[in-house]
Amino acid sequence: MLLIRKNRMSARNGLDLRWSLIFLLMSGNLAAETADDTGASQRAGMTILPTVALSGTWTDNITLTEVNPESEFVTAIIPGVSLTDRTRRFSAVADYRMEGLFYARDSSRNELYHKLEAAAQSELVEQWLYLDGDAFYTQHSITPDGRVGYDNIPVTDNRSDVWSLALSPYMRHEFGRDLAVRAGANFRKVAFKKGGLQDRTQEQWFLDVGNNPSAGQDLTWKVTYRRNEVKREILSDSTFERALLDLRYAPTIKYQFYAQGGREKNRFEVAPGVKAPEGSLWFLGAVWRPGAFTMVDVAFGRRYFGNSRRFEIFHRGAHFGFSAKYAEELTTVTQLLTRLDTERVQGSLQALGGEETGDVLSLSDYVLPSFSVTTYLGKRLEGTLFYEGARTSLSLRLYDARREFQKDASKDEFTGYVLKATRRIRPYTNAELRLDVASRSASTGLDSRFRRASLMARHRFMKNVDSSLGYIYEKRSGAATTDYSMNMVFVSAVVAF
Repeated sequence: MLLIRKNRMSARNGLDLRWSLIFLLMSGNLAAETADDTGASQRAGMTILPTVALSGTWTDNITLTEVNPESEFVTAIIPGVSLTDRTRRFSAVADYRMEGLFYARDSSRNELYHKLEAAAQSELVEQWLYLDGDAFYTQHSITPDGRVGYDNIPVTDNRSDVWSLALSPYMRHEFGRDLAVRAGANFRKVAFKKGGLQDRTQEQWFLDVGNNPSAGQDLTWKVTYRRNEVKREILSDSTFERALLDLRYAPTIKYQFYAQGGREKNRFEVAPGVKAPEGSLWFLGAVWRPGAFTMVDVAFGRRYFGNSRRFEIFHRGAHFGFSAKYAEELTTVTQLLTRLDTERVQGSLQALGGEETGDVLSLSDYVLPSFSVTTYLGKRLEGTLFYEGARTSLSLRLYDARREFQKDASKDEFTGYVLKATRRIRPYTNAELRLDVASRSASTGLDSRFRRASLMARHRFMKNVDSSLGYIYEKRSGAATTDYSMNMVFVSAVVAF
């Protein structure tokens, strides 16, 4: 008989997970009491979808090691439930999965994991007061210098449970066409199961005041203020503060010109002899929209660290399209991690349980968010080419992401690409080929190269039963001491009730 080893989630984190669910239910009940003047019940729009997934996976390197790799067969049983709800002034989505892993050769490795993604939006006082929130509980790699597993099946000590819970009360109101105001706060708690990682809280206060952009005026203005405080248990806190005036002029529907100016005042640990990260900032930019499916946005300016620039280009034709983007961001790894997960949750909230579109996260999105506690200046350039036919779609995404750490002046860089091809073979059968390649170079000398290739076929047997069969190859090489290669074959089925 297989035995489940002690749940990786501690009792404290278990309470936090339950509080996340309770928070969502409370938000729904609160909105139900105040939302619907017609008396419609909040429960009327609720959909509950229980699911259970069963998979079998064989791999020739379960511990991701180069010396004496072990083969293993892993059975996964994953019950779950998805909840969506929408009324006139409330919407919510929650998805919970419990992942039980059973190892055939070594049952002492059996584990139980929890995954949660949830978000809620409620309008407490119509056109005035709002309350949003989101929560997630998942597992992530701790450092890109260790053995990086992209799911929970490989046995490695380089993963940690991480959870986040956020609550955002705010007011938003339009005073005719001349003035629109949005003000409020966002409170977030991020905690880790793994010892040695720093739990932290984030408090963001924001204010936006300007004329109403939906009123169709040629000249629009907005004053924004942001203050984000990151508080840690042991290490020093960080503060990111910015006040900005944004002026935009659109003489025609195709063209828009804008100017931004203000001041930022940041507080975090910097390298010895480096001046404080504060000063004035400004940007000049222009937007060109020659058609409904084409957009060019280019801006240049200056911040405390020197010249700064950003741009975004997008075009979609009948079958072909492309996009390109460059952005610079002063942030911490925790902020990046929570943004990646929150954007995925918020996307589900907007779809309210519908089929999600767009590409999944690339390999670098998993290895970049190591749980460093220092602030860094991130510079990311990426471009995508895509083709969409009646039965075939192709996409190629290339990226170059650089981090300049402010505490010790160290740097690292990720470059890579994601190539994906999908083919609809039959009405209920699809195949996908995907290749992820990422190279990391760091001032510490621990350079690495990651490669991941996957081939997957999916088939729907009936309305509520989906199945998949796939093969995955992963390889890591470079100066790191955790090089490995791995082959993995899996088959799975998901039943929705």
